[in-house]
Amino acid sequence: MESHYYRASLQLVQIADVPGSSTGHLLLMREGPRGIVDVERGLVLSVAGDTLAGIASLMQGRSADRPLSLDLLWSVLERGRELSRRDWRLQRVAIVALRGDAYIGRAFFGDASGQTAWDCDCRPSDGCWLSLKGRCPIYVHRRVWEDNASPLKELARQENPVTGAGAAGKAPESAAPAAAPAAPAEDPSPAAQLTSFKPSDPEVLKRLKMEMRVALKDEDYATAKRLRDHPFMRLHTQMVDAEKTGDLMTAQKLRDELSFRVAAYEQTGIVMDEEYGAEDEDFLGGGDDQA
Repeated sequence: MESHYYRASLQLVQIADVPGSSTGHLLLMREGPRGIVDVERGLVLSVAGDTLAGIASLMQGRSADRPLSLDLLWSVLERGRELSRRDWRLQRVAIVALRGDAYIGRAFFGDASGQTAWDCDCRPSDGCWLSLKGRCPIYVHRRVWEDNASPLKELARQENPVTGAGAAGKAPESAAPAAAPAAPAEDPSPAAQLTSFKPSDPEVLKRLKMEMRVALKDEDYATAKRLRDHPFMRLHTQMVDAEKTGDLMTAQKLRDELSFRVAAYEQTGIVMDEEYGAEDEDFLGGGDDQA
């Protein structure tokens, strides 16, 4: 599969800045063993309804007040696995083609050996939700990526990335404009520290910063406060402040501490934090909700 597909990861969820709207966009970026491999381009999907709400909730580590349709589907799949007494699971999801104005997705199921037992069509947005819920990879067919991935600088120039004419009338899984994830690196303000990212930032920190940008844009200050207080964000802020004051020894110590805690999180799924203890789950999700 690797020869025909790029591995991708969901980097940004953007909800339309329109009262009463349930539409938004997802940004996929190419991913490699060491993180993002193409920082210049991304694949943007338009999405709406419960799927958008579900993806946003998973990425922010929140639970919906009531089960959504995909939550019900996941419960059925999990119960089916228990009853079958076979260790099958969701292996991966993929965007396999573009037909007309709609992307076509596919979900693959199999056992721990890696052998695929069965697969089925799905909407790419549903596939993204399943990928987050099941902690499995997302792939995009090379031709789909090369023909439809957009330069992030071009996306950033859109006057109204969510409600502009380019988004109107599009199919729910079509390409659409979206905001670029990076803020100007030269901006020294506290907000910029939490929203701009560098190539050297750990991937989980980049995602937290992207979620912070969305929260600030949507004026969701409760979520912004939670993200600001995340252990990784606190360590990062302390490190940047130390660099600004010229305390390079402290900055390096904090950088090493951040790297250690991120590595521990990637191994265990638990955020180690002295203030909150080892049970402090990442705001991007914990357990089965891990992004």
